Amino acid sequence: FGQGERFPVLDLGGVKIGVSICEDIWYAAGPPQVQALAGAEVLVNLSASPFHAGKRRYREQMLATRAGDTGAYVVFCNLVGGQDELVFDGNSLVLDTDGQVVARGASMAEDVFCVDLRPDEVLRDRLLDPRIRKARLMRQDPALSPELVLEPVADLHAGALDPLPERVEPTPLDGSAEIWA
Repeated sequence: FGQGERFPVLDLGGVKIGVSICEDIWYAAGPPQVQALAGAEVLVNLSASPFHAGKRRYREQMLATRAGDTGAYVVFCNLVGGQDELVFDGNSLVLDTDGQVVARGASMAEDVFCVDLRPDEVLRDRLLDPRIRKARLMRQDPALSPELVLEPVADLHAGALDPLPERVEPTPLDGSAEIWA
């Protein structure tokens, strides 16, 4: 599987949802940010984030930052179990638009849980947050998203470069020269 080029926002019963995969959410300017600017109220991240000491706290802080930056709910669904030498700890989370944990899945065990979300509050919170308004305006500024035009370069290098010299084979050294070289 390879890198995608689109960041779709799905409409499920009037709720706009952005779905991302694993590391997409770890970067401030990643796909979830783009999806939030496109109107996603809930950001769902399907992840296989391996366990190591201290990762649960670090991951929770990162997700809280992402929720606060985007003004969206963040639903983090993490794999649980082992694969090869990796251990996946579960610890799935749901965070509100302020980055507060509203639900947490089991650690080191499969778990299913339900959470009531209020997507209508997302719009209200975003209207009060100047960062999101500014990011949307910047995204619409044509100066910040120039159109790139690629010209054909078929004969750009024709005759412009000298051919590479022939490869010179090294002369083997005799035993004593090889020791002191």
